[in-house]
Amino acid sequence: MLRWTDRFLSEAPDPDPELEREMLTHFTPAEIVELTAAISIFMGFSKIALAIGGVPEDLPLMESPTPDWPPR
Repeated sequence: MLRWTDRFLSEAPDPDPELEREMLTHFTPAEIVELTAAISIFMGFSKIALAIGGVPEDLPLMESPTPDWPPR
């Protein structure tokens, strides 16, 4: 999913048949559509936040490390 998101948010989000096949081993087509729609919404709200002045400095942020996949 992280590679899917990276590809979607890249400057040239061209289809990647290999990545699509891999996604289909973990998610149904409907789930992929829902995940992609969620990425679009998150990206849109991020751009809106930047357009109206960004994130307030006193807003608490939580950083989560990216897990290794597949697990070792």
